[in-house]
Amino acid sequence: MGLFGFLLLVGVLTHNDAAFKQRYGTLGAYAIMGLTFALMVNDSGLALGMYYFTMIAYTLLPKQAQINDARTLAASVLRYSFGGWFCLYRDKIAMLHVARHRQGRAGNKRLLLKNWLLPVSLSAIFIGLFAQANPIITGWIDAINWEAPKDYISVKRLLFWLVVASGCWAVIRPKMKAVKRKIQRGYIPQPEFGLTALLFNEWSILTSLILFNGLFLIQNALDVAFLWSGAALPQGMTNAQYAHQGVYPLIATVLLAVAFVLIALKPGSTTERLPVIRALAYAWVGQNVFMVLSSIVRLIGYIAEYSFTWLRVEALIWMALVALGLILIMARIHLRKTNIWLINTNGIALYVTLYLCCFINFGGMIADYNVKHCTEVTGLGAGSSSALDISYLIRETGVEAIPALLWFERHHANNPKILFIIQVRQSLQAGLNSSIMDWR
Repeated sequence: MGLFGFLLLVGVLTHNDAAFKQRYGTLGAYAIMGLTFALMVNDSGLALGMYYFTMIAYTLLPKQAQINDARTLAASVLRYSFGGWFCLYRDKIAMLHVARHRQGRAGNKRLLLKNWLLPVSLSAIFIGLFAQANPIITGWIDAINWEAPKDYISVKRLLFWLVVASGCWAVIRPKMKAVKRKIQRGYIPQPEFGLTALLFNEWSILTSLILFNGLFLIQNALDVAFLWSGAALPQGMTNAQYAHQGVYPLIATVLLAVAFVLIALKPGSTTERLPVIRALAYAWVGQNVFMVLSSIVRLIGYIAEYSFTWLRVEALIWMALVALGLILIMARIHLRKTNIWLINTNGIALYVTLYLCCFINFGGMIADYNVKHCTEVTGLGAGSSSALDISYLIRETGVEAIPALLWFERHHANNPKILFIIQVRQSLQAGLNSSIMDWR
């Protein structure tokens, strides 16, 4: 898959070098080349999706008059993801139409038909007659395995390669109307009406920020007391319960806070220009950043007791992106940037994060952590570390768990579970050996 992606990139660069000459064309080409390497190492769905998105965005660069808005680029890629598949058929119809009006090519076809139709037809008739009259020729014809082509012709494969050809044609010869976007050089305050203007006035925003800062200060103080300083929790509550119950509600609170700040402090609005409101907004967003960090600490504490999973990896990455988004909101307010700038920077952060994730062996990380921090290794009882969940490693990490299991075999050969772990590791190793013996 990675090799095919690289060959497709070569085809695109050879046929359509206009994209490479664009402002971000070179960066896009190098990004695609890196993703082909990711597909060669591990053809994950994430790497394939990132390759597909980046390739379409790259081919559409010449079609975009100006790219200053991540929303415009994302919308163009989304539209072309659905409409680009028909470029091959549209071009084929156009070529047939052109060929029909080219007398030279039409004349060549008529000449070919005139020269070969009669001899081929008569030869076929003669072969049929000879087969009826000559048993030797009959034997030759009967010896031909007329069913053989069925072994080499597959309707599913034909449809598959037709889809592949459509996708390749769409990126090699992109067909899309250029989208012209005006660069927004500054905001001109416009009069606001409706429910938003009624609710979000200077006094309501100021009062809200004062109350919100007070409430968030209480919540963050509790986190400092129980998470950061290690104070004893209320009787009957474990660290895992405190960590698990608070992660997702707090993130929902943060997202609600983000929406409030974006609406209340619109670029160019009177509320954004008031120093006291800006100061309270900085303080509140800063408290939200601290709350996200506390949520990350909560989740890490939960992982320490209940092991590492794919969902918890995704939650950590997502919370880190939320924290970065909050910091960018403060930067937007301080630098007096537009909401388009905020969307673009968050879009770049998201793309870079997903791009880097294509090269990280998360399955190996999960298996390594769970093996080295399980009860069988640490010797600690339940509540301090969890027992090794072999079934989860087999189901969710597969062959990526082999190095961690080998480590367990070398360092804990006397463990009661060692024979079972060896059997599991050998089974995974056999599957890996079988897969890498395939010619692909």
